[in-house]
Amino acid sequence: MQPNWFVAIEAVAEQPLSFPPLVEGMRLLHPADYHVTIAFFGQLPFDPSDRIAGLLSQIRSGRFCAVATEALLLPRRDYASVVALGFGEGSDTLRSVITQWRDRLRGALDLDPEQRPVLPHLTVARMKPRRDHCAIQERSRWAAALAGELPITFSFRRIGLYTWQNERKPNHPQYRATRWVELE
Repeated sequence: MQPNWFVAIEAVAEQPLSFPPLVEGMRLLHPADYHVTIAFFGQLPFDPSDRIAGLLSQIRSGRFCAVATEALLLPRRDYASVVALGFGEGSDTLRSVITQWRDRLRGALDLDPEQRPVLPHLTVARMKPRRDHCAIQERSRWAAALAGELPITFSFRRIGLYTWQNERKPNHPQYRATRWVELE
C-alpha cells in the first residue's frame, strides 16, 4: 500500500489534554501527531517533497495560537471515524492559511482542487464508523465529556509535509514530517 501524504500545521497543546475513558474501538492519537491539515494529497506513488518545496518556502504566516472549544464527531455524528477538536479563537487564522494554500499545494502535484469545505480541526481519536444506535450514543457521550475538558490552547509554529512512519507501532507517533517550514 502506498502511504498517504499531507501538509499540516503542527499543533502543540499548551497544557496536557485530559481524556475520558475510551469507548470500545476508539484509540487516541499520539500528541506528536497533533496537526491541522492544510492540504491532503492521499496515496501517492512518489515522494512529493521536491515538487512542493518551493510553495512550502513561500508560506509566510506568523506563529499563532488557537483555542479548541468543541469536540466534533467527523465526518458526521451518526457515522464518525474520528473525534476532533474544533477551534474558536484563532480559527480564522487557520481557515485563512488553509484557504490560501490548500489548492495551490494540490495543484503542484497535479491534483484536483479540494471539494470539501474548509473546517479547521485537530483529530485526537480514531475509530471505525458504526451505524448502531448504542455506538453512536456512546461516542456522542464521549465527545461531550471531552468538550467538558475544553478550552485548550494550541500553538502553531511550523508547517510540515507529513506521511506515515516507516514502521508503525501502537502508542507511538503514526506520522513523520519529511520537511519543515518554521513560521515567522
